[in-house]
Amino acid sequence: MRRQCAMAYRVPITCEVQIDSEWRNMSAIEAHIAHRNASKRCPDCYGAMISLGSYMGARKATLQHRRGHDGCPRLPLRYSGTPTRHPEALA
Repeated sequence: MRRQCAMAYRVPITCEVQIDSEWRNMSAIEAHIAHRNASKRCPDCYGAMISLGSYMGARKATLQHRRGHDGCPRLPLRYSGTPTRHPEALA
């Protein structure tokens, strides 16, 4: 079994949220709770992201790319080592 270094995994805990035609960087929890229906994108590759989590209790939230690609360092299992813009990047 191959072991992965825990440091190699960068969990996307922030994203950019489009508010009034402006992209603003914020935490996964704030984006998930306060801006549920707003467009979200990865700050590294500008690919579309979705937030997943709970609205009740501990209020946990995570982010993931809608469609991954091999040029985003936030996707360690797919990352090619060269950062590139997402093919379906949000402007």
